[in-house]
Amino acid sequence: MKKIIAIALGLSLAFGAFAQEKKTTIKAGDLSIGVNINPMTAFAAKKFQPEDGAFSGAFVDGVGKHPGQMYILSKDPVASFKLRYHMSESMAIRAQLGISGSIINHRDYVQDDQAVFLNPDSQNKVFDEVSSKLNAGSFSLALEMIKGSGPLKFNASLGLLYAIAGGSMDFTYGNPFNTSWNGNVPTSSAYTQKLGTSGYEADDLNDGAPVGQIGISYARPVKRFNVGYTNALGLVIDMGIEWFFSGSMSLGAAVTFTPVMVMFQPQTYTTYEAYTNLAIQGKPDDGSVIEYNKLVSPGSTGLLYGTDNFGLRLSLNYYL
Repeated sequence: MKKIIAIALGLSLAFGAFAQEKKTTIKAGDLSIGVNINPMTAFAAKKFQPEDGAFSGAFVDGVGKHPGQMYILSKDPVASFKLRYHMSESMAIRAQLGISGSIINHRDYVQDDQAVFLNPDSQNKVFDEVSSKLNAGSFSLALEMIKGSGPLKFNASLGLLYAIAGGSMDFTYGNPFNTSWNGNVPTSSAYTQKLGTSGYEADDLNDGAPVGQIGISYARPVKRFNVGYTNALGLVIDMGIEWFFSGSMSLGAAVTFTPVMVMFQPQTYTTYEAYTNLAIQGKPDDGSVIEYNKLVSPGSTGLLYGTDNFGLRLSLNYYL
């Protein structure tokens, strides 16, 4: 982050060297564009991917139970674009847009069940994959007040912030359900089960009744946390300074607050595939593979308030 700030400052000074006259006044009709960086948000942001070598099943399960994006939405974006229209020397309308996201295809090798059935000493492998698609965006519209004469000016603004975040995770498996070589529990990766000293642990992602009971004894996710998007609306306040250092370019720094924000997360489901020994929808009771949906969350709401949702916004601006 320090390197990014240093590069931004260096570029601004380089461009400023070609300017002949420093801008010291703002007039009605002025339009400015800018780039914002908020290092405080970068420090607070939750990663949307597992650490290298980490148990991927726990990561996936954690995102579903405790969606990190719900608590990032209240922050000023790490990086964003800014557009201001000055209605007068002392008042402007500011729009700000920030986006982020990730598309991650995480793979693990697992035993090839068919090969082992044919040859117990086989070392053949297949792989399971989880595809994670998560993204977030925010848009704010604020009224900005400007005071001061000369190249250094004080500004303060009040506005609304709308943010949205969400995505989905899709699973594909190298070993299908097939009773001819692996019974009703195919070998799957840590996406669906974690083997510990006492067997499968409590944070397994599989579903179904214990093995041996009638019905679905084991099921694994096909689409985990089929997430509708989390929406948030909040009040934003900031206070700072803007310094015109050369030509029509300025540097800005402001302390930002989101003192109150409401959030809405819709119902979420998981789609499972399973082997069942029950007759379902006319299928025979000698073993069938089915898919079914299971409710993960009935929907959640959140209210954040206080002064701890703060940041430090640094900006480079150019007046057209």
